[in-house]
Amino acid sequence: MMANTILQPRHRATARRAEDRRLRKQVDQYSRLLQMGQFITSEINFDTLFDVIAAQTNQILETERCSVFLVDRQGAHLSAFMSTDLKKNEIKLPCNQGVIGWVYSNKLPLSV
Repeated sequence: MMANTILQPRHRATARRAEDRRLRKQVDQYSRLLQMGQFITSEINFDTLFDVIAAQTNQILETERCSVFLVDRQGAHLSAFMSTDLKKNEIKLPCNQGVIGWVYSNKLPLSV
């Protein structure tokens, strides 16, 4: 019975440290989102704005790449507006094809 009493505080301390790390990471992510929001409202140059959004999004989500696609006026095709690894308008595809089409059709984020 005495061994359980000694181990329980150590287990609680380990769990508390893990929770503290998780909370610090979450606070850091929220801080980055706030900074990005402040930048978005102050920047008027789209090229600069989207480059910063892509870089910050990759850091916050811990991803390697990201892209922004725009839908055409008819709602039939998506085109790469900005990407960390593609040229502008390098990809154009129907709204119902590929990963991009799935995200557009389902209105849900997706990390692959």
